[in-house]
Amino acid sequence: MARAKHPGGVKTFAHGTNRLVRLVEFSLPVIVGGLELRDLIHQQGITRLPDTLLHAFANPDISTVLWKVALVIYFFSWVFGAESDTDMQSEVYLAAPHEGRLTKQDIGVMVGIAVGFAVLCVVSDNYRWFALALAGFWTINVFAWRYMVGALKTPIHQSYVKYGRAKQYVAMEKLRAVERYVTGRWQWWRFGAGFILAAAMNVLSYFDLGRGYAEASIFFFVVFVESWIWIMRAKTGLALRVLADLTDRYGEKLAQSGA
Repeated sequence: MARAKHPGGVKTFAHGTNRLVRLVEFSLPVIVGGLELRDLIHQQGITRLPDTLLHAFANPDISTVLWKVALVIYFFSWVFGAESDTDMQSEVYLAAPHEGRLTKQDIGVMVGIAVGFAVLCVVSDNYRWFALALAGFWTINVFAWRYMVGALKTPIHQSYVKYGRAKQYVAMEKLRAVERYVTGRWQWWRFGAGFILAAAMNVLSYFDLGRGYAEASIFFFVVFVESWIWIMRAKTGLALRVLADLTDRYGEKLAQSGA
C-alpha cells in the first residue's frame, strides 16, 4: 500500500504563513518603538531625549515594568506560538487551505491581529483604554480562530480520507491529535476565561481601584491565557512524538497487517 504523501501546497501555505508572522514580528516593534520615541520627543524635546531614556532605565517603576513585561511576553508568545502551530499542522495535513495559496482574507486576518497588538502597545500607558483594547483584541482572536477552523475543515477531512486509503492509521491519529488542538472545546473554555478576566480589568479601570491592581490583572491575564495554550501545545507535541515513535517501531508491521 502506497504511503500518502504531503503535497507541495501544504509546505507552500505554511511557508507563506510563517513569512507573514515574521513580518509582524520584525515590523511591529519598530513601528511601536517609533511611536514611543515620537511621544518622548514631543513631550521633552529631542535634545533631552538621551537624558529622558537614561532616567527611565535607571529609575524604573515596578508597576510600569510589570505592565511592559506582560506585553512583551504576550507578543512573543503569540509570534512563536503561531510559528509552532503552523509547523505542527504542516506535518500532518495532506491538503492545504485554498489550494496552498494565501488569500486576501488570510492576510486580512493576520493584519487585523497585528493592528490589535499595535493598539495595545500604543494605549499601554492608559489603563482604561488598555482594558477596552484588550477586550477588543481578545474578540478579534475569537473571530480569527473561527475563521481558521472554517478554512481548515476541508483540508482536515481530505487528509483523513487520504490517510484512510493508504491505511496509515497512526498518521490518522496524529491528525486527530492536531485537530483536537485546533478545534477542541478547550479553546472555547480558554476564550471564555479570557473574556471574564478582560471584563474584570474593565471593572477595575471603571472604579479606578489603583494602578497596582491594574498591572497585576494584566500580568495575570497574559500568564494565564498563554500558559493554557502552551500547555496544550506541549500536550499535542508529546502525542505527536509518541505516535511518531510508534510509527518508527511498528510502521512496517502495521502496514503489513493492514495490507
